[in-house]
Amino acid sequence: MKKHYFFYETLIFFTIFTLFVCPSIFQNRTETDTFSEWPFPLIQIIYFAFSMFLFFCQIVNNEAEFHFVKLSSITKKNIFITFFSFFALILISLTFQFLGIIADYKANQVNLNYPYNIQQKLFCLLTFAFTAGFEEIVFRYILPESMQHIIKSKNNEKYKIISCEIITAILFGLCHNYLGLLAVLNGVCAHFIFRLCYKKTGNLLFNCSIHFLYNVTNVFICSI
Repeated sequence: MKKHYFFYETLIFFTIFTLFVCPSIFQNRTETDTFSEWPFPLIQIIYFAFSMFLFFCQIVNNEAEFHFVKLSSITKKNIFITFFSFFALILISLTFQFLGIIADYKANQVNLNYPYNIQQKLFCLLTFAFTAGFEEIVFRYILPESMQHIIKSKNNEKYKIISCEIITAILFGLCHNYLGLLAVLNGVCAHFIFRLCYKKTGNLLFNCSIHFLYNVTNVFICSI
C-alpha cells in the first residue's frame, strides 16, 4: 500500500473510532432515555452524512467500486440472504431475551415510550433509518476494511482478516453496553450476521434495510 493510502486509511479509522465508537463505549448510564422521546433526528442525520463522507473518501482512496447501491445486486439470491439474515437476527435477539428471563438478569432500564402520533412515528422511523445507515457504513464497511488495510500481515492474511472481524464485532457490541451485558453479546452476534450479509450480497443497502426492520421490530417487541 502506498504511504498516502496508508495515511488516509489510518486517518479515517481513528476519526471514526474517536468521534463515534469511543463515546458510545464509555458512556456509563444505569438508566437511559434514548427511546423516551422521538424528536427530529438531527444528530442521526449528521452522523449519517459524515459517515457517508468518510465512506466516499475511503472508496476514492482505495479506488474501489461504489457498492452502497448496486441495482444489479438485487437478485432473488440476495433477497433470500437478506430475509434469512433478518430472521436470524430476530432469533438471536429473542434467544438472549429468553436467557435473560431464565437467569433473572436485570438489564439496564430503558424508558421506552411508543410513538403515539403521526409526527413521532415518522421521527421514530427516520431515527432508525439514519441510525441503521450510519452503523452499517461504520461497522460493516469502514472499520473492518480500514483495519485490514492498516495491519500489515503478508504471511497471515487469513488470521488478520479474522482478527479484524472479531475486533469490529466486539466494538459494535460494546457500543450497546448502556443496555447491559446481554445487549453487548447480542450486538457481537448481530455484527457477524450483518457482516456476512454484506459480504454475500456486496450491497450495504440490504444491510441498512434489515437493520432498520430489526430495530423497528425490537421496539414493537419491547412495547408489548
